[in-house]
Amino acid sequence: MKKTMLIMCVLLALVAAGCEQISVTPEQMQEFAERVAQLTSSVDEYQTSANTVVGQLEQYGIVNDALVTKIAKANEEIDRVQPQVAAVVEAVKTADVSGDDLEAFLKIARAANAASTPFNPYSPLIEGGLGLATILLAYFARRKSQEAAANDLKYQAHKQGVEKTMKYISASPSVDVKGIETELYDNIGKARVALGVK
Repeated sequence: MKKTMLIMCVLLALVAAGCEQISVTPEQMQEFAERVAQLTSSVDEYQTSANTVVGQLEQYGIVNDALVTKIAKANEEIDRVQPQVAAVVEAVKTADVSGDDLEAFLKIARAANAASTPFNPYSPLIEGGLGLATILLAYFARRKSQEAAANDLKYQAHKQGVEKTMKYISASPSVDVKGIETELYDNIGKARVALGVK
């Protein structure tokens, strides 16, 4: 349990680190999970090698039964935790990473947490926090989208108002009024140059 929680904390720390400008992407998280999966699969080979060496050392009386028992218990714990780690890692590797980075990180965290549900008693609490974070993210994204739409409508209204006014100015016989048109287009041209727009 402690080892599984440690792995989840490492994964969440990497996510948090990504929020602090260390630029860990969701794709890099999935690559990291792939490396963890590879390491986890090689643990069996290390256990087999270690058991062989310990067995030989025990035959020659170099290690005592207490050490052999400790190693056997450590191997049992590794064997118990390995499937749990594999489930979390697989969930991270296959998580949907669509959307912006923060949204993708939340999806990865929720997938990892869901995979840990059978052995993580804190999973429901974590899911509650992640669910709340997802709702807040969706709320702020919706507000941002609504503000962008409102700004676009304001721009369209401004543009239409200026175009209509310019039609009246263009139709005016007054030289002074025509000078306003020339000055307006000159100012627009200068503003475009300043903003780097053609």
